Amino acid sequence: MSIRTLRVLCTPRCNLNCSYCCREGYAFQKTVCTPKNLADFCAAVDSRVGLERVKFTGGEPLLCENLFEMVEAVGDLRKFKLSVVTNGTHPAKIAELISVTREIQVAVSLPAWTRAEYNRATGTKGFLPQVKASLKYLTSKEIAVRLNVVVRKESSVQGLRHLVEKSRIDEWDFRAIEMTRNSLNRKAVSAKDIPSLYSIQKRFNSLGYYQTRDSASTTLFTNHNRDHSFELTKAFCRDGCTRCPQDKSCIWLAADGTVRTCAWGNKPDYRIDTWTMSELDSVTHALENDLRLP
Repeated sequence: MSIRTLRVLCTPRCNLNCSYCCREGYAFQKTVCTPKNLADFCAAVDSRVGLERVKFTGGEPLLCENLFEMVEAVGDLRKFKLSVVTNGTHPAKIAELISVTREIQVAVSLPAWTRAEYNRATGTKGFLPQVKASLKYLTSKEIAVRLNVVVRKESSVQGLRHLVEKSRIDEWDFRAIEMTRNSLNRKAVSAKDIPSLYSIQKRFNSLGYYQTRDSASTTLFTNHNRDHSFELTKAFCRDGCTRCPQDKSCIWLAADGTVRTCAWGNKPDYRIDTWTMSELDSVTHALENDLRLP
């Protein structure tokens, strides 16, 4: 079994203030990972256990000063699928990213399609037009787009309808995401702020989408005509391991050199200090044992 995804936390910085954001479960300040360091780590992981995708996230990765160099360095290996998770508020930087490589999926995190609901969800004003401009640009360039929508208690049925229908028409990959709590957003998000899975399902049922497949981590919704489907990603981790999937196929690398196999800190962290090949081999060997990969 190979590791499906390496999630690279490029930067902790973000220009939005979404109260529900879990920030990948890890807060850091110092950035030491260079593009070459990242490429070497990807190669070391791949040679040890296999690696399929490298996903750049944050914070807002487009605020990372050397993001484009990192994408280029990993892309030059010509072995991995590439993706980036962005809030979409920097259309010019997205255009620059696409000039580096068109072989990348862009996941845009968008909590709402209307201005008032978007402003409430993100704690900001004036950014939604930039997000829509980014989506329009990506669509015009035929770049693979995923729309990540965290379903909040305040998410209206009409608002979700706009997002689902826009995704269907423009052929974006729509992904609904259940809210989660961890140590980084616990003060802002209480248990009562998180809608139940049942209430989420009822909202999508009211849009004419029904469950056609269900597992511990995802639910597939399909419409009556069976011409459009999307997945709901469940928040299976709640600061505990009782619901953690057996398929532990994702690891995290923060730009401060921290490597983890669990975004919620329930597994030991590994530190990369020198970025030498011997240290990378030692860390990937520890990852192999921790993930119990054959």
